[in-house]
Amino acid sequence: MSIALDDAAENQQQRQKVVILAGPHKTASSTTQKTLVQLAENNLLGNYEWPTALQSRISKKESSRYAKQFQYLISNLWEYRLDTARDKDHYKAEFQKTWESNRSIVFGSEMIGTFSNRVAANGNQSTTFLKNLRDILPKGRKNMVKNDVDEVVDIDVVLNFRSKRLEHLTSAWSQTNVQRHKNLTFKKWMCSIECDGP
Repeated sequence: MSIALDDAAENQQQRQKVVILAGPHKTASSTTQKTLVQLAENNLLGNYEWPTALQSRISKKESSRYAKQFQYLISNLWEYRLDTARDKDHYKAEFQKTWESNRSIVFGSEMIGTFSNRVAANGNQSTTFLKNLRDILPKGRKNMVKNDVDEVVDIDVVLNFRSKRLEHLTSAWSQTNVQRHKNLTFKKWMCSIECDGP
């Protein structure tokens, strides 16, 4: 019995997947991203890879990976912009290279939620994002198991949850005031929220 369990564990370990960290804002997403980058830089992510950034996006103080590197990619997947087209091409190649080396992929950005709000408010279909995401994900598996479909990639989407919802709101309110150089009371901020993004 122990041999069967060991075999099952080995098969599960070899099964590649893509993990997408989708935020949302103010749920320790930045800390999570920074931690994963540090683990990747020190080869401590096991069989997972946080792909390297587009060279032109890297500042002198950053390594080949950084926490907010995927915001440009997410921007392009939601709405095509010429200045982010090279990010899409870069990550498509990076994802495929990682996949072909038999490794799993982890990446993410809280911008997924930001753009989804804008898309919903404008009446656009989120299927555009999903189609564009599918187009850049790797194709096939290196170690296929029985009943696998060649073109299907296992995807886990991780959404953080801040248990005290009021703390989540007050944190967002505080950051909005700082970013927009405003001094709105919490009540005025709540009443001014629109559905077209933060």
